[in-house]
Amino acid sequence: MRYIVTSFIFFTGAGVLAALMRIQLAFPELHFLGPDAYNQIFTVHGSTMMFLFAVPVMEGIALYFVPLMVGTRNVAFPRLNAFGYYSYLAGGLLLWGGLFTNTGADAGWFAYVPLSGPQF
Repeated sequence: MRYIVTSFIFFTGAGVLAALMRIQLAFPELHFLGPDAYNQIFTVHGSTMMFLFAVPVMEGIALYFVPLMVGTRNVAFPRLNAFGYYSYLAGGLLLWGGLFTNTGADAGWFAYVPLSGPQF
């Protein structure tokens, strides 16, 4: 349940970032966000949606239903599962902390060459 709740919290944060991007793109020459802030918001939004929401929510659903389907009380290695959750939480907070301190990733969530090349 922790995975599912945490992933929906990250999903809500990514929705706020999507709204900020939409405000910036609503009108030409709006200057709501600077180029660096927009790139960071774009990157953190994409990374959050893929790596902090989509994958963990499916993992959380699997970790909830598989023991019920097998007929056990818990997963095979519950401490390793807890370590995985806290690693996921720490990584997500580190990603979002970089956004709030203006040192976040800004090369797109996929880090392909046009945005992550040396001239950008």
